[in-house]
Amino acid sequence: MEQTDPRQKLDEVRRALSRLYHDANNLTAVIDGNAALLAELIAAGATTSDEMGAVIEDIRLGCSKLQELVEQVDTLRSGL
Repeated sequence: MEQTDPRQKLDEVRRALSRLYHDANNLTAVIDGNAALLAELIAAGATTSDEMGAVIEDIRLGCSKLQELVEQVDTLRSGL
């Protein structure tokens, strides 16, 4: 059985964590932006249930993707 060099494994973990950080950061920006948009729509009183529903669905989708990233982090952590 071939052994992995600890430095190589650490570099792989760093790269994986860097990708996860980047993806999670982008998703939090999307979620925050949609939440701010929803708040503006409500404050302006110009919302319809369709408008709010679309924004809420975007927020829920972002949260779902973020949960997938959290699970990837847990998988990565478990492999250490």
